[in-house]
Amino acid sequence: MAEFRHETDRLILRDWREEDWPFFWEGTNTPGVMRWLGGVCDAAKRDAAQQRLLSYEREHGHTFWCVERRSDGAILGFCGLKRSNQAGGPLGMMEVAGGCAKTPGAGAMRKRLLPPRSILPSTGSMRKR
Repeated sequence: MAEFRHETDRLILRDWREEDWPFFWEGTNTPGVMRWLGGVCDAAKRDAAQQRLLSYEREHGHTFWCVERRSDGAILGFCGLKRSNQAGGPLGMMEVAGGCAKTPGAGAMRKRLLPPRSILPSTGSMRKR
């Protein structure tokens, strides 16, 4: 599969590299960031999450990709697409999501890569993120 990479003036959305993971977890595996994602992860949960993200790309051609700040190469978080596969969720529907570290510049990621509104598949209504 061809490498995925999309660049803006400030950010790079790209495939994961093995060396990204320690920086990603350092910045995002905190109570403030992970409260929406199942809580702070131990080593086993981190490894399982990494394998899930990589499997989405292998199986579907898209995933939650790595977000890197262009100016210094800092790993800010993730952003992308996946098919919902969670019990109780809208199975098979597309999910657009992202998460970012609480670091300077991470707000730019939310503004540039995540849409300001999202469609809720179960109701078709719109909501602010």
